[in-house]
Amino acid sequence: MRESSRALVIGGLLTGLMLAFFLFMAMPTVTGEEIRLPLQAVDPFDPLRGQSLTLSYAINNPAALPGL
Repeated sequence: MRESSRALVIGGLLTGLMLAFFLFMAMPTVTGEEIRLPLQAVDPFDPLRGQSLTLSYAINNPAALPGL
């Protein structure tokens, strides 16, 4: 009986630690701030590859960002 209660306590502690770790890793998603980046379509048609769309983000060009 002692061995089974010890196993339950250890299993409960490990489960609690795992849940605490998952909550810690989820905190940036739960409390984070939404950032919206403007998009710009670059080269929407390529004769060799056909209709393709490449997206360019403003954050890729630091000179275009205000305040930097």
